[in-house]
Amino acid sequence: MRYLLALILLLHASLAQAADPAKEVKAAADALNAAFEKHDAKTIRALMTPDHLAITPYAGKQRVKDQIRTLSELKYEKYSAGPMSVNVVSNSCVLVNYTLELKGTYQGNPLPSHCLVASLWVRKDGKWRELHYQETPVDGR
Repeated sequence: MRYLLALILLLHASLAQAADPAKEVKAAADALNAAFEKHDAKTIRALMTPDHLAITPYAGKQRVKDQIRTLSELKYEKYSAGPMSVNVVSNSCVLVNYTLELKGTYQGNPLPSHCLVASLWVRKDGKWRELHYQETPVDGR
């Protein structure tokens, strides 16, 4: 009986310390957004999968290498992500949605001011990395 109680207590303790995918991904998404604001290529690469795909209204379809190469052409005056909706699909897959208010330019052209963002995060080698990112412009609300 003592062994069973000890096992139950150990199991409970390990579950209490188990990682919360939603919190981990939200922190990673915040870090990735900050890295883009700062043009921090090293952090951007670390937080994306090698086969990452981004689709934006201003740059179209880009892989990681293209996003890094064109970082200097992305100029933010304002970058404001709204509250994130984080949906845990599985222990290794999380979908993130949020609104985004932008002011700035890409290759000298103005960025859309209001967007909806959807990004897909996967756990690879024990770390959360963004696999897919899509920005969709919407009218100001």
